[in-house]
Amino acid sequence: MRIRNFTVMITIAVCLAIASQAMAKEVLKVNVLLSEKSEMGQAIKHMTQRVTELTKGEVEIQPFYSGALGKNVSVIMQSVAAGDMDGFIESGNYFGSLDKRFNVLDAPYAFKSPTQFQNFLGSSEFQDMASNIYNIGIKIVNSDRMNFLRAENRAVLTNSPVFTPDDLKKLKIRQYQAEMPIRGLMAMGANVQVIAWGDVYTALATGTVDGLETVLSQSIANKHVEVAKYHSVLSLYYQTAYVMIARARWDALSKSQQQAISTAVTEAGEVYNSASKKLRNDAIEEGRRDYGVSVIFPPLEPFQKLMEPAHKEWIKKKLLPAKTMEFIKTLPY
Repeated sequence: MRIRNFTVMITIAVCLAIASQAMAKEVLKVNVLLSEKSEMGQAIKHMTQRVTELTKGEVEIQPFYSGALGKNVSVIMQSVAAGDMDGFIESGNYFGSLDKRFNVLDAPYAFKSPTQFQNFLGSSEFQDMASNIYNIGIKIVNSDRMNFLRAENRAVLTNSPVFTPDDLKKLKIRQYQAEMPIRGLMAMGANVQVIAWGDVYTALATGTVDGLETVLSQSIANKHVEVAKYHSVLSLYYQTAYVMIARARWDALSKSQQQAISTAVTEAGEVYNSASKKLRNDAIEEGRRDYGVSVIFPPLEPFQKLMEPAHKEWIKKKLLPAKTMEFIKTLPY
């Protein structure tokens, strides 16, 4: 009888220990707009595995791909800042409404080269920007090493070739809801139309727009290249991805757990970079071979010159901070 009771007590103790471990486990649900098969999806898969390994199962990252937790970026950002959503991983810049300095990141031709862009991301100015976002409620986990760098440069896919700004003028170009890219295309003379991503193919096919600002791999995946055959790489701005976690959730983690996540994110950035370069090269080959797309690399100087007066106007309107723009000029390129 005593042996049976002892066995029961041991069983109960083991069950309680297992339950305690399960309760102690931190699960972070993270929204991702891109698909699991995308280059971002590949990087996140590596990140989630490494977080589990490095924390010995204490922390689990649960990604929700294709915007399963929501697709309205403004709402998502507010939710993360408020702590209602654990995290968000996305390429692009959506912090301009919170700190105007972030507007320089997607202001066309604010940077002379990818090198200058990367130097800015590694600067004390960017770290101060990230600290400001943290104070608002969002921890940018990779702020100290922004190494998720998209290999594909921003371009326009159109139904007629674009070699010069004159070719772009008066074309109806679809753009996503982002202030600086919209203003940039307008400054170059384009007629900008904001259209939902899912409606772009129909808009191209019906002539509602003549093209869109895009990267080639995404437009191949969404069949835009069936109805628009000219891809002009304008390198309007450069893109990096942000790994964001609600500050309340981040601060609740131990220092060792935070370090493990940071390490996993840095490793994932290298996976992303490798996958992104391959995607860029494959997209150019596939676009030319399977869809007859002409990939054009026009001289950028005429486009850049058009943006100089636009930059001055945006500084005057306080859309771009003058000090930040002057700081960028001091960085090597």
